[in-house]
Amino acid sequence: MRLLRALVEANSHIMKLDEVQIRSYGLASAEFDGLVTLGVDQPLRMCDLAQRSLLTKSHTTQVVKQLEAKGLVNRQRSRESEREVFVSLTPAGEELFQRVYPVHYEFLLGLFKQRLTAAEQDTLITLLRKLADEE
Repeated sequence: MRLLRALVEANSHIMKLDEVQIRSYGLASAEFDGLVTLGVDQPLRMCDLAQRSLLTKSHTTQVVKQLEAKGLVNRQRSRESEREVFVSLTPAGEELFQRVYPVHYEFLLGLFKQRLTAAEQDTLITLLRKLADEE
């Protein structure tokens, strides 16, 4: 099917470019996703981090451990429940977020502006959301 192939090819191309940019920050894509999600809203319970990011629940623990090993996040057990673990950025994680997020935002903005007009972007957003509708 032509449509599916075009969607997969576009996704693959954009993700490859995105991956190269993210690697330049010293992070894997999943680590960047976790960092950005926490940079916008923290602290988060592990389950909320998984829900708000593109990470699966099972992958979230691994990614948080990787970020923790890099000194970018802290994990802390909840005082109310032994089962809940909260994650937040360390000062080093906050500094990295503040440094790379604006750069990455501009990178993505330029990437899409090179290929699509503003009107085309709006149309594509509408069409993709229509495809993603789970009714």
